[in-house]
Amino acid sequence: MELGRPTRSENLTSADRDVVLSALLARSSSGVLHHGALSVAAATHKISVQTVRRVWRRAQKSFERTGMFVSKSRICNTGRKLTSRTSNLERLRGAPAVSRATIRAAAAICNIPPTALFREFRNGRLRVAAGVAKLVLAEANMLQRLDFCAAHVRNDSRFDDTEHVVHLDKKHFNLTTAKKRVVLLQDEPEPTRRLRSRRHIGKVMVLVAVARSRWIGGHFSNGKIGSWGSLCHEPAKRSSSHRLAGTMLTKEGPVNKETYREKLLRFVLPAVRGR
Repeated sequence: MELGRPTRSENLTSADRDVVLSALLARSSSGVLHHGALSVAAATHKISVQTVRRVWRRAQKSFERTGMFVSKSRICNTGRKLTSRTSNLERLRGAPAVSRATIRAAAAICNIPPTALFREFRNGRLRVAAGVAKLVLAEANMLQRLDFCAAHVRNDSRFDDTEHVVHLDKKHFNLTTAKKRVVLLQDEPEPTRRLRSRRHIGKVMVLVAVARSRWIGGHFSNGKIGSWGSLCHEPAKRSSSHRLAGTMLTKEGPVNKETYREKLLRFVLPAVRGR
């Protein structure tokens, strides 16, 4: 079998070396080549005898180490040897978290260049953890939670199913965001939004009512009762370059005891009864 290689000198590929090694093994007995096997393999595959002998010697060394006749490429054994940075990376273990927040700071602790530390990231030896600060419960908060749990224990020492409880919460949301993502067709124009300031976006207080999910009348209810915002529409008192006096404006309404009671009577209680 002739190798599909040009006559000029070049390195053998892995497939070429496997073909040459298979031909040599076919002309060997107990790991010893027959007389003239190197010359026959060199003439058959149109390579030099020195190349065939080199392939066979590598295969013999591989057999002594692993018990397999494999002739690896010299590409696997060239280039700068990998440097073990285990001792350098172990310096991070005792360093405080605030002093290794960046790659450059961590590289200074390990006493290696930042590029070398970045290669360790790509090799999977390091990772980045982005943690969020968690709130600490005070003793008063723990007692409040314990009292809340104790209030839902029945006389028979079982927990209440809380199906008669409606949870109310106030959420503060922005009226819009400076950046929005929209899915468009290829021929649709991009929508244009205008804001007077991207740093000062109006907010709105929303009252949210939820309850425990349950089956009602044969259908499943997810427990979401409703949400009501505290917005109001008022006419502009003065004219400006943006609008005339009397133009209706949407503003955030006041949030106090009176408005909270009004929303309970007008929206929350009718919505609960409607469930």
